[in-house]
This record gives sequence, C-alpha cells and structure tokens, in this order.
Amino acid sequence: LPVSSMPDVPVVVKTGTAVTPTTEILPPDGDYILVQASTYPSDPSGSPVAKLRASLAVKGSKVILGTQATKGGTLETNESFTFTFAPSAIVKFCQIGMPGSIGAYWFPGGEGVKRDAMLEWNAATNYFTLVVRTPFGDVELVFVKS
Repeated sequence: LPVSSMPDVPVVVKTGTAVTPTTEILPPDGDYILVQASTYPSDPSGSPVAKLRASLAVKGSKVILGTQATKGGTLETNESFTFTFAPSAIVKFCQIGMPGSIGAYWFPGGEGVKRDAMLEWNAATNYFTLVVRTPFGDVELVFVKS
C-alpha cells in the first residue's frame, strides 16, 4: 500500500509506559493501515513526530513497514523498514529512506538491531497492536486490516 495515500494519524503523547498486550498473537498475512499512534517519550520535551502515515504488510514472521512522518509542520520523505518477529521482539534487517524521524527516534540502529516488542492480533476487531520499546520511550502503533 502506498504510504502517500494513507491518512495522517495524530501521534498522541502519553506518560508512563505503554500497556503491553498480554498474549503475543501474530496477525494473518495481509496489508494493514495505521489507525492510532501513541508515544510514551522518556524525554520531557515530548515526541518529535506530530503525525504519521503508515502501512504494514505481513507475510509470516516478516513485516514491511512503510512510514511518512510530519515533524515541525513538515512532511518528511518516506521511510521503509523490514522486520522479523521474534518472541517478545522485532529484529530490523532492512531500512530504506534515511534519514528520517521514524528511523532516528522509533527504530534507531542498523540491520540486526533487536528491540523489545509485543504484538497482538485481535480477530474480533481486525486490529493489530504493536508496542515497541525504544531508547526514547515506548511506541504503540495500532493497525487495521485493509
């Protein structure tokens, strides 16, 4: 799914840490659209990302995340990441479109970087929640199957 056609989703800044899903359930293969984004920054100045466009493609344990952030009122260029799901983690093995705010703040580091993460597929609502622990605080992204 082309990120440029995705809706702008406001990034809600929250305090504390994200509530992590209680069980880890992988979503079915397919395409997903971002519907909610929250950040729990460890820095009191808040999140540098004000809005986010994102799509997600899932194929087995591989995920391709396409993003476009709005920072300081400016729409940034597209960034694309490929991750694999591991138990309670995601591992980045490809990144295209740097530099950008998403890569710098939410998914920093090169190929092979492993981040604590929890994910949950809710079949009743078709929502997929991804909570990632970053050096800058937690990020919670909620997607719906397209």
